Amino acid sequence: MRSERWAGTAVAVSIDRQVRERLVKTVASAKSEVRAVLRAKIVLAAADGLANGAIARELEISVNTVRKWRGRFAALGPEGLRDAERPGRPKAYGPGRAW
Repeated sequence: MRSERWAGTAVAVSIDRQVRERLVKTVASAKSEVRAVLRAKIVLAAADGLANGAIARELEISVNTVRKWRGRFAALGPEGLRDAERPGRPKAYGPGRAW
C-alpha cells in the first residue's frame, strides 16, 4: 500500500502598493505588536511568491500559522490580519468599569 501526500497549492496573495507600504511600515516600526509584525511578514513573503513551507522556515513558525494568516488575508484583505472576536464573558476591567 502506497502512502500519498496531498500537494495542495497555497492561496494566491496579491497586494497593491498602498497595502505593501502599510505592511512594510508595520514591520519596520519599533512600536508595532509582535503578532502584527509576524502577520505582516507572512503576507509580504506570500505576495513575493514564496511557498508556505519556505515562509515557515524563514520565520521559524509552523506551516499552519502561515496557512492561516495567508488565507485570512486573501479572503478579507488587511482586515483579516486583525484578531477575531472571541466568545465568552467580556473583560472585567478597563474604561467605564467600576472596580
